[in-house]
Amino acid sequence: MLSKGNDVSQLPNTILLRFMWLKGGVFVLNLLVKMKCKFHLFLQRHNEALVQDALSDDLKSRLKAKASYHGQIATLLTSKLN
Repeated sequence: MLSKGNDVSQLPNTILLRFMWLKGGVFVLNLLVKMKCKFHLFLQRHNEALVQDALSDDLKSRLKAKASYHGQIATLLTSKLN
């Protein structure tokens, strides 16, 4: 289907678009996973910082639970990247 030079412009548009979507789609998905991971790490650190300023034990325990949750999600997303 391609000449000796492997000129991509000779590919039919549908095949070219599918190839570009697959290649770009994987990149976009990886980028999205990385952004979600960083967001959950930010929320984990933010909640851990709020624990230090919390006055009541009830609030501290809820913030620790939230920080733990976001840490688990960040770990899960990190494992998806590898």
